[in-house]
Amino acid sequence: MNTPEFDVGPNVPIPLPDLIKRLVGLSPADHPGAPGEEDGVNGAYDEILFEEGKWVPCQFRPGLLTLTGMKRLRATVELLDQVVRAKVPGHVIECGVWRGGQVALMAAVLHNLQLMGYDTGRTQRALIAFDSFEGCPEPDERRYPLDVADKHWRSKDLLGITLVQVLTNLMGLFPPHVVNGIQFIPGWFEHTCPKIAASFAKTGEKIALLRIDGDMYSSTIQVLEAFYPHVAPGGVVIVDDYVLENCRAAVDDFREGLKPPLTQAGLDYADSLGIDPKHLRKPAPKLHTIDYTGVYWVKP
Repeated sequence: MNTPEFDVGPNVPIPLPDLIKRLVGLSPADHPGAPGEEDGVNGAYDEILFEEGKWVPCQFRPGLLTLTGMKRLRATVELLDQVVRAKVPGHVIECGVWRGGQVALMAAVLHNLQLMGYDTGRTQRALIAFDSFEGCPEPDERRYPLDVADKHWRSKDLLGITLVQVLTNLMGLFPPHVVNGIQFIPGWFEHTCPKIAASFAKTGEKIALLRIDGDMYSSTIQVLEAFYPHVAPGGVVIVDDYVLENCRAAVDDFREGLKPPLTQAGLDYADSLGIDPKHLRKPAPKLHTIDYTGVYWVKP
């Protein structure tokens, strides 16, 4: 068996800058525009576009485990660090694993924070990763008409990374004591997320950070409907694909429902002014921009 690239002991931190380079297909000695690494799916390497996530590395680049831009990778580190240091209770959940790059980064951050004296009671904070491991579902035009033109389901060769391959990728990065700390839940979100959410409802378990990379309206709304009620106050929701029209619609539709309803007095006041009552409702939690497609918000 080959030695993991980051073969750290239980008491040794994982170097995050080197790991992030590795996740986008570079060696620790490389920089993003290193010779032979300049080709992406949308042209030659551009440092600014790469930072924003608009320049996407070629998916065939050896060792590539994520297509996420640098700002979104750093946001994962910073927001996970934020909830742990603030002692926000609950699990860390990733919905949409692909080759395992983001969940690898989360595992490394949690490992390092434990070594720094934070979050030593990890029995109460699991890292849980959900994916079909078959790619995206075929659009359900009746239930989710905004997915009618979505073609992600046709890209099973690219998106349908098996659980075995993901585990192989992770074992190539980390020793077993890091990889074994990740729980994988295979299956379609519409089946797995409500089931796990129901168990949370019985046990009172919470979610400190929820990251969603589902591409489609259906996948995104299913995760939000199942898990958002269990996100703890101060917990963070990250959405990777807000630039996609159907994903953005799912987020906007869900967040519209987070606005508190008006009291009867408020409805009467709106009526007296002759305006639509929705204009008087308090806003949903502020939506923060990470890059051109990534967003997040903090649950009040």
